[in-house]
Amino acid sequence: MTVANLKLSDAVELASRKYEQLVFLPIGYLKNQAEGLPGLNVGLAVAERLIEYAAPERPKFLASCLQELINEAEGAVLVLSRIEVLFESSLVTDPLKLLKACSRQKTLLVEWPGYLSPSSLTYATPSHPEYRQYRLADLKDVIVLSAN
Repeated sequence: MTVANLKLSDAVELASRKYEQLVFLPIGYLKNQAEGLPGLNVGLAVAERLIEYAAPERPKFLASCLQELINEAEGAVLVLSRIEVLFESSLVTDPLKLLKACSRQKTLLVEWPGYLSPSSLTYATPSHPEYRQYRLADLKDVIVLSAN
């Protein structure tokens, strides 16, 4: 796991050489930097695809749905925004595992909707049902760009 003050282009280059090509960014980091990069509003796109399935069936189709959406996007780099749907407890998934699995064919720049600290990625508060915390020491081959 790399926490870095890299330029975006350097982070993309570094990630593209890894097995899991995953870069986490604070929301707003990409303003003025991601022009020309294709993007995917994960919440909207996943909801549009999963709505055709009954609620109990949706967890079975989430991973393949997200992978298809990523594969359909043009280019070798894709910006993922609005990923909050991946934390929905009814979908019974580990968002980090899912994103890592989906990043093996294409570099994913993921706008992290939670808190990025020098030691962890956190989503929601501990009392919230969608709370997740990932220790950065446990995240191999993942790049986290700081806001600075």
